[in-house]
Amino acid sequence: MGPRTPPASVTFSPSNWYVPFVVRVTANPNGPPVDNIQPLKFFPVQPHVVATGIQGPLTINGSVGPEDRTIHHAVNLPTEKNNDPGPVNTPPSNDDSGSVDTLNIFNDGSGANDVGTLTGNNFSLAGMGGDLHFVDSHGGTHDFKGGINYSNFETLEVMLGRGNDSQTVNGWMPSTDGTRGPMTIVHGGGGSDNIVVNGQGGANSALVVFGDTSRDGSRRIEFVVQGEFARAAGEFGMLGGRVNRVKAKCQPSWPAT
Repeated sequence: MGPRTPPASVTFSPSNWYVPFVVRVTANPNGPPVDNIQPLKFFPVQPHVVATGIQGPLTINGSVGPEDRTIHHAVNLPTEKNNDPGPVNTPPSNDDSGSVDTLNIFNDGSGANDVGTLTGNNFSLAGMGGDLHFVDSHGGTHDFKGGINYSNFETLEVMLGRGNDSQTVNGWMPSTDGTRGPMTIVHGGGGSDNIVVNGQGGANSALVVFGDTSRDGSRRIEFVVQGEFARAAGEFGMLGGRVNRVKAKCQPSWPAT
């Protein structure tokens, strides 16, 4: 190897610190190739078990939320110039009525006899993290309900596991921010499940309950990920022949036709 060329440098002193110095930057022709997936984060395959996978309150909003998402002008230094400032104080559209947002809750990898509760804004299973209460440094109290807290979704789909599950439906989505009304779907999955419907939704809210899953098996999707055989909502096994029991105690919440 030949002698190395020392890196270029510039040194300022008390006599020249105010004199501008131009640094020309050029691309390295021998640099590594561009990695197009560099900004992406890949996670390993994980089991679809909600009870152990979520150990704290989780809140999911299918809409834009109440926060101000206006794009404001950036902070510039006094010597910086920007001839193309772009959008300044331009409020984005908060109209989400045309969207059909879907929240899928996959517990199909569980072989336990799970006990769960569904309401119009919360889904929880025994073993998940409970309610959270804490006091901040200013003495303010903050309370968060355990489980999955959801809002502003047009479709909620719950896939239960292979065990003998007990699922109580005390309510389902009463309304949403979309023009298409809300729909809640519960798949019992494998095992001898007991699904009890006590509550109700809104005037135009639909609830669909499968003891196992739909007859066509459309929720049984098998695929290969990183050489491993994985299943997405495919842990139901046979689609028929289960001793599932669905018991409804609710009053219809939609107009009779």
